[in-house]
Amino acid sequence: MNLSVPVVLGPFLGWEGAPTPAEVDAIIAYGDAQILEKAQIAVQRDDLEAVRITHLAWLERNAQTQEFYDRLEQIVLRLNTQFYRFALTGLENLQYTVYDGKEGGH
Repeated sequence: MNLSVPVVLGPFLGWEGAPTPAEVDAIIAYGDAQILEKAQIAVQRDDLEAVRITHLAWLERNAQTQEFYDRLEQIVLRLNTQFYRFALTGLENLQYTVYDGKEGGH
């Protein structure tokens, strides 16, 4: 797949087309089909419950998600080689997170 060149945008990187809109749509369709659970906050405080109002699912690497993982690894390895040069050893399971602005979370 031919992509644009990554560009530095201040402290961030931008890379138009990585991932493609079709790849994003496929991840959303798969993630939305999973059982979502209420996200937890490591530090339990009553005042934080109103801040992280999200639901999530962990997308394990399997036959249905292998293409997502392969593509993400391709993107991460290219950016790492070109910009960061960290000693990467692999990816954790992907976290699919849904934020619903109507609920007032961040």
